[in-house]
Amino acid sequence: MDNMENLEFLELNDEELNEVSGGKKRVMATENAYVRTGPGKEYAAIGKAKEGKTAIYTGETKVDNKGRAWYKVKVGGQTGWICAKYSKVV
Repeated sequence: MDNMENLEFLELNDEELNEVSGGKKRVMATENAYVRTGPGKEYAAIGKAKEGKTAIYTGETKVDNKGRAWYKVKVGGQTGWICAKYSKVV
């Protein structure tokens, strides 16, 4: 099981901030949540999204085998997935 305490919060880097200011859509965490390597809880967590912070939305959304939607995001130089239950596109 993932240990959220040991994972770092991911933040947009300078290059990503430039993309956001250029009009890229973002995903905002509505509470602290994992960013995972794939669209589902069975995928490893690569970091955390802090409540109120944003990541770049790549435009891709997938639904896992339990019916949960996941947004593909780019943040902190990494690409991962965040569950729509804990985030929203802004």
